[in-house]
Amino acid sequence: MNEQHLALVKKFYSSFAHHDAKGMAECYHDQVEFSDPAFGKLRGQEVSLMWQMLVEKGGEDLVVIYSNIQADGQHGSAYWEAIYNFSKQQRKVHNQVVAHFEFQDGLIRKHTDTFDFWRWARMALGPMGLAFGWSHFFRGKFQKQAREILKKYSLGPHTPGTS
Repeated sequence: MNEQHLALVKKFYSSFAHHDAKGMAECYHDQVEFSDPAFGKLRGQEVSLMWQMLVEKGGEDLVVIYSNIQADGQHGSAYWEAIYNFSKQQRKVHNQVVAHFEFQDGLIRKHTDTFDFWRWARMALGPMGLAFGWSHFFRGKFQKQAREILKKYSLGPHTPGTS
């Protein structure tokens, strides 16, 4: 099972690095649960749709680097970095992320990304991120806004899991 899960996580990040949201979605269980500091908690199709949106909006400048992939019969982890320009202001972001996974039925059932939100906010949001990025209140407001953007994206002419 270790080799299958290692291959699954490698496929996920290889797909991400190649801007292949459909390949990423194929790695997830139908009832996947995801969480990170930017979006908070997402479930099911929301997760694949989030990656699709990020890959699409990340455009050609999105660079994903991954390493240190580990997996056993139940759990896995990876280190990854994303380098991209954020928002209309085109602020350069270099995010460093540690991912943890739980597997079920040969797929990723739970995916948790952790990163320093304040560090990310300083890069992505400039002075506002520097001033308020450390605040739990600010993070909560940002998560709400990120989920609203995802909801609007989901209403567009997109099919979850396709690019």
